[in-house]
Amino acid sequence: MQIIATTTEDLEYLQTSFLNVLKFIKTVLNDQGVIIFQTPNAMAFFRRLQMLTGQNHNKPNLDTPLLTKRFREYTAGEISNFCTRAGFKILDMTYENHFDYRYLEHRDGYIKKRKLYYFVNLLYSILPKSFKSGMCFVLSQ
Repeated sequence: MQIIATTTEDLEYLQTSFLNVLKFIKTVLNDQGVIIFQTPNAMAFFRRLQMLTGQNHNKPNLDTPLLTKRFREYTAGEISNFCTRAGFKILDMTYENHFDYRYLEHRDGYIKKRKLYYFVNLLYSILPKSFKSGMCFVLSQ
């Protein structure tokens, strides 16, 4: 079995449609190939709160260098649509929190734990799965 695993948290930086990327991968993946990737969930709880306050989390930050800009985050429905349109079968899809929020603030090897982030971990553990901050997909030909 051939496995292609994309780097985590990268789809939002693509300057082209994810559908185009999937169509290309299909041309180089053998029949037994599997694709595994994770990406932020555009419908995560805190992103929903941002939208309620009038902030668009999908708006590119024009003050940052080109390669560090997030261009677009996707919903599970959008990614599922791209996958089936590119001819892939979705073997598994899960909503996950890929990070422990207690360690959110870290720079230059220094980690500062914040008690508030214990609450964030707890909140995500009781909210519906579709509110979690990340998604993981497993696809096959």
